[in-house]
Amino acid sequence: MGYKTAHYKTTVPMQDITRYLTWANCKRLIQHTECLRDKVFFSLAVSTGRRIGELINIRIRDINIEEGTILWFIEKKRKEYKVVKHVPKMAWEPMLDYIMTLENPAPEAYLFQSTYTDRPLTTQRWRQILHKLSERYNILTEGQQRPRIHDLRHSCGVQIYNKTNDIRVVQRVLEHKDYNMSAQYARISTKDTEHKLEGVFE
Repeated sequence: MGYKTAHYKTTVPMQDITRYLTWANCKRLIQHTECLRDKVFFSLAVSTGRRIGELINIRIRDINIEEGTILWFIEKKRKEYKVVKHVPKMAWEPMLDYIMTLENPAPEAYLFQSTYTDRPLTTQRWRQILHKLSERYNILTEGQQRPRIHDLRHSCGVQIYNKTNDIRVVQRVLEHKDYNMSAQYARISTKDTEHKLEGVFE
């Protein structure tokens, strides 16, 4: 009796996952962001790995100051749910500073609310802000492309794996249902290492 080889399909194409910023470029992006609101947004993006829809929909009431957490509303194609996540220090501290600048925000107000409406800043507006910063300071992905907002999520996944060497941590932080999707970050890390080793022993 013969044995069949198992083939696993990943939900997201590999070429999408490989668009990410090095951690040095993530820090450059945040360092060069002068507006405190924008600094908080990008700090949250690269340290929590949340999708843009999840980021722009944060409301003041979702932030637990005492616990250092945010209640995230996760929207997927066939499922919606809420999850509480700890916020890393690099994003938590500037976020508290930013909240202090807001004038008595209502609990239902959005953290990144538009100045002119009671709605959050749009996805398009955040794309424009990131594009402007990346052009001004020449911040590019490892593939030498202008970064997209979603690339910051990829950057978070790569950094987590580089520091922990544990795909399960990547899976938990990024809320991946499919283990194989998280495993792509390990392959990126391996490929990056091989690239950096080229010529070392010549």
